[in-house]
Amino acid sequence: MTEAPAKPVARILVVDDIEANLRAMRSVLRKVDAEIVEARNGNDALRQTLDHEFAVILLDVQMPEMDGYEVADILRGAERSENTPIIFVTATHDDLLERLKGYNVGAVDFITKPLDSEVLRSKVAFFVEYHRSRQALVEKVAEAQRLNERLLAEVHARLDAEENLQRTIAELERARSVLAADVLEPLNALRKVAESARLEEVTADDAGLRERISGVVERGDRAIAALESVLPPAADAS
Repeated sequence: MTEAPAKPVARILVVDDIEANLRAMRSVLRKVDAEIVEARNGNDALRQTLDHEFAVILLDVQMPEMDGYEVADILRGAERSENTPIIFVTATHDDLLERLKGYNVGAVDFITKPLDSEVLRSKVAFFVEYHRSRQALVEKVAEAQRLNERLLAEVHARLDAEENLQRTIAELERARSVLAADVLEPLNALRKVAESARLEEVTADDAGLRERISGVVERGDRAIAALESVLPPAADAS
């Protein structure tokens, strides 16, 4: 039985400087199939994004030293996190200017405190699944690219082999032509001379000569047969 492929890793970054808020987030998100990474301030959040890729970032707006808007603005300028969805978590209700400011620095949504557990969980789960789908697509594209590269390598290897084979055939054909011209043709001519001499009328006193001539013809026949057996066949003229 083939095992199902493992799910791509998904991480959620929760950024808040108050421990109670972090505990509340952990409680709400514990049923979401993702790893939760926590950061207690903006600098810590930025460090985490250097080490990990996140499916979504839950970012508290009001934090000391560096508020959520400043963090989001920096994240949008970094290649690794420029497309990571950011959900602002804020205690401000329906403040249009604050929302516009958040959207201008890259927020995709706002969640207000006190948290609505079901709303937060469903939004986060959506981004987690979207992240996994995107990761799976990227992996499929990469696998298709790897397969394409292997196929191209095989095609090039076969073309090289075919080219080498054609060169070998051409070299063998040239060798056949040289051998036929330089060895077989003179040998055939000599054999014909010997055969003609053997067939001529000779006296009984020439019996020894006839025998020697017959030996020359037989050796010539064997030499010609041996050479023809190792010669490659002539290339098909068609």
